[in-house]
Amino acid sequence: PPSPLSPLVDLNSLTSLKSAKMGAGGPAQRKVDLFNKFCGLIDQYPCMVLVCADNVNARTMAFIRRDIRAFGATMIMGKNTLIRKAIRAKMEEKPELEILLPECVGNTGFVFCTADDFDKLKEIFAARRVAAAAKPGVAAPLDVIIPAGGTGLDPSQTSFMQALSIATKINRGAVEILQETKLISKGDKVGASQAALLVKLDIKPFSYGLEMLSIFEDGDLYDAAVLQLTEEDVLSGFTAGVGRVTSFALGTSTPTAASFPHVVRNAYKNVAAIALATGYTYDQIAETKALLDDPEALARLATAASTPAAGGETKAAAEKEPEPESESDEEMGFGLFD
Repeated sequence: PPSPLSPLVDLNSLTSLKSAKMGAGGPAQRKVDLFNKFCGLIDQYPCMVLVCADNVNARTMAFIRRDIRAFGATMIMGKNTLIRKAIRAKMEEKPELEILLPECVGNTGFVFCTADDFDKLKEIFAARRVAAAAKPGVAAPLDVIIPAGGTGLDPSQTSFMQALSIATKINRGAVEILQETKLISKGDKVGASQAALLVKLDIKPFSYGLEMLSIFEDGDLYDAAVLQLTEEDVLSGFTAGVGRVTSFALGTSTPTAASFPHVVRNAYKNVAAIALATGYTYDQIAETKALLDDPEALARLATAASTPAAGGETKAAAEKEPEPESESDEEMGFGLFD
């Protein structure tokens, strides 16, 4: 049997095995594979969604990869230097990719997909968000509010609450917060005492997941907030834009498709006003001029227009039931003291 001091495995075989791994599937080869895969996906997919993976654990990333793979999307996470190198290599064929170079910072990932997959990606990213506790030194992504009410903490914790400017009282042997209090403001770094209090209260105020940053489509890069727009938002924005164009065209006497109906209407009003003032008659204004020349006909027209409303009031008055007349003692033939 080998002595206790002798190695159980030959060191030369270990060295050769390590060299084989470095050559076949080591870090260098993995970089080459990632480079080639990224370049191939650029040719395969028409769109890319840039995502931020800050504070997202490996388990969540694995679930997201599996979910998006179900409808054909693929996510690439790699070192920014390698991604930039791959983008520069493809810029000879597609110069529009240059707009992506400044975006390769931090924990940025690329999801390759089609335009029909944007809503699916948004739903998956929202469903895979994970609640997390507030850690000291982390910038708060939102305001942290401590609700009023019982906490279940023992009375010795009141000094801890007072140090954080939280009004409390002792109720039935436990600390109770008197009013809702903002503990952390959005953008502020979480302090050690604040994090400890949230742990004591069993509050996980933050949730982390993939955040959609921007979308690259047809050579254009635009903010992912565009996906939040609804049809009503687009329609209202379009209507407001048409209104501004119409106002500008009317103010500068510039004929446009939007302002043309208003120009025709205003011109007709001017022609009608001149015809009525000068006594000139043409077919389109003959009826209006006849009414203005005959006050009685105009009065009858005004009466006819108001008749339905008056008739409705008369009918309502007729339908109103008369109040019953009260019977008095005198009508009964005797008085109160008879």
